[in-house]
Amino acid sequence: MRINTFEWKGNVLCLRISRAPYLVLAVYYVFAFLSIGLPILGIILTISDGDQLHFAHGIGLVIFGLLSFFLLRNALWNTFGVEEFEWEEDAIIYIANYGWWKDGRRTIALKGLNITKKTAGYLEDNHWVLVLESGDIVVESVVKLPLSEIENLIEELKRKEPKNV
Repeated sequence: MRINTFEWKGNVLCLRISRAPYLVLAVYYVFAFLSIGLPILGIILTISDGDQLHFAHGIGLVIFGLLSFFLLRNALWNTFGVEEFEWEEDAIIYIANYGWWKDGRRTIALKGLNITKKTAGYLEDNHWVLVLESGDIVVESVVKLPLSEIENLIEELKRKEPKNV
């Protein structure tokens, strides 16, 4: 099920990732919710037994909360992940959209913009990512596209005037 594709929504370029297999997503979501649910359940059981909370309970809750956040973020990205490049008058705004929230907002100036491609993974896989450079700011897409698609996208981006997008 390959849905890696790009599409224009007004002045926004959207790069969609391929959805991970359902078994992988199920494992991600189960572990994400268990990694926060089990420590909370342990704290509740400790209190209901009449024992006192210890400093280790807080440390465990923080560690497993961070683990849960990481797993949930990866699960959402592998389910709903979209990279958005919004073209404005003098800049491009990059946003990683996880479906439930947006993250990684970066602004790239159009002045001196260089649009290239970079190989991703093994060369024989023939997967490439989009790279936008302007000055010292470099935004590298994480969505892997076949060589033919990435070349078509780069040609389209170079042809488009930001005000006409």
